[in-house]
Amino acid sequence: MKRTDLFLFVLLCGICIALLTCTNPSAAGDGSEIGNARVLCSVYMPDGTPASGAEVFIRPIDYLPDVMPTDSILPDAVTNADGLLSIERADTGRFFIEVRREDAYSLAVLCTLILDSQQVLPSDTLHPLAAVSGAVFDESSAAVPSCAVQAYGLEKTARTNQSGFYSLKLPKGKFSLMMRPVTSELESRLLSGVTVGAGEHKTLDTVVLIRGCQDFACDSARVRELLDSNGISAPVSLYSTTSEKSGRIIRLELEKLNQSFTVLPSIKDLQKLQALTMETGVNNSLILHENIALLSNLTQLHISGGMLDSFPTILANMSNLLNLKITNNNLTSIPHWLDTLRNVQWLNLDRNEISAVPAEIGDMQTLSRLHIVGNMLSALPDELTNLTSLSRLSVEGNHLSSLPRGLMQNQNLDHVTVRDNRLCTLPSEMVDWLNSVAETDWQETQVCP
Repeated sequence: MKRTDLFLFVLLCGICIALLTCTNPSAAGDGSEIGNARVLCSVYMPDGTPASGAEVFIRPIDYLPDVMPTDSILPDAVTNADGLLSIERADTGRFFIEVRREDAYSLAVLCTLILDSQQVLPSDTLHPLAAVSGAVFDESSAAVPSCAVQAYGLEKTARTNQSGFYSLKLPKGKFSLMMRPVTSELESRLLSGVTVGAGEHKTLDTVVLIRGCQDFACDSARVRELLDSNGISAPVSLYSTTSEKSGRIIRLELEKLNQSFTVLPSIKDLQKLQALTMETGVNNSLILHENIALLSNLTQLHISGGMLDSFPTILANMSNLLNLKITNNNLTSIPHWLDTLRNVQWLNLDRNEISAVPAEIGDMQTLSRLHIVGNMLSALPDELTNLTSLSRLSVEGNHLSSLPRGLMQNQNLDHVTVRDNRLCTLPSEMVDWLNSVAETDWQETQVCP
C-alpha cells in the first residue's frame, strides 16, 4: 500500500470511530466512571433486513429526561448499513440502550458496561412501538395538565392534556415511569414494573398526585395523630428531626417502642420525610399502610420487629430508597422483584429466616453493603459477582458451605464476615482471599463435622 493510501485509510478509520463515539456523556449523570467500554449489536427489522440508519440512545437506568429540554436530543450513534450499532467510551455502569427507527419501531436492551471492556450483545429485532395511556389527577379529582410522564433510562416524554390524560410510546419491556407535575405543590409519583409487549396498547390505573403538608405545623399535626392513634403520649419532638433549612420534618425515628404499631394513611402527607424508622420489638406486630409508597423523598426505611413473615409488596414502588433495613422479623424469602429497588446501596436483612437469595439481586448495581446475618442460607447465588460496587458482605450465622468464586475478583469487596457457617472445605485460593478480607478468626468459628 502506498504511503498516501495508508494515510487516507487511517484517517477514514479515525473518522468512523469518532462518528460512533457517544456524543452526550453528560446524560449519564454524575459520579460514573469514564473508560473505553464498547458495545456492539446487530439490529434487524421485523422482515429480517438490517435496521440501517436507526437512532441509538444509551442512558443510565436512573436517567430521566429534562422536563423542559432547551435543545433537540441527538442520538449517541446511528446503525450502519448492516444494522450494526457501535458505541465506544460509554460511561460504565447499568444502562438502557434504546434503538429507534421511523418513530414506529423500537428496541430497548438492558446491559452492564465495565471499564476497558467490549460487550457484544446478541443480535435483536426492532418491534412495533407499544403505548401506555392513563390519567393524572390530584386528591380533589381535578385533572393535572402538562404533567410530564417519563420512562427511566429512555428519552421518552409525554404530557397530560387539559383533561389529565396522556399516551406514552414505549419499546416492549419492563419500565418505571415517573409522573412529574409542573407545580411544586404536587409531588411526583413513581410507577414501577410497567410491562408492555410489542405493539401493545395498555391503559394504566389513574395516578393520584399528593399535595401533602406545606409547613411544619401540618407535619407536626400528622405525627401527633400517628402517635395518639397508637397510644403514645410522648412529644413529637422526641421522635422527629426537623430540617434547619426548610423547617420541615425530615426524619421520624420511632425507636424502642416495645409495642405493636399501626401506620395511618395520613403518613402520605409527610412529603419531606427522608428517613423512617420503626422498632416495635420482636413480639409486637407492625401494620404498614400502602401510602408509605407515596413518600417520594423517603430514602431510608428501617423496620425492626413487627412479626413480618413476608416482604411488604409496597416496597416494589419505592425505588427512591437508598437504605433498606428489615431485621428481627420472620422473613423466609427475598422477592424476585427486589431488583426494582435499583437505587438501594445498603440492604440489611439480619436475623430473619431467609433460606435463599434470588438471582435478581445481581441486578442491584448500586448495592455496596449487603447484610444477611443470622438467617438460614445454605448457598449464595453466583449473580452476587455482578455487584461490582459491593464493598461489604456480612453473612455470618448461616449454613454456608461455599461461596461464589467470582467474589474474589471484586476489587471493591474488602470486608467480608463469615463466622459461624460451614465453610470447612474451601479451595486454597478462597481461603487465602478470606484471610485477607474476613475476620481473623473466621476459620475457628466454622461448624465442621
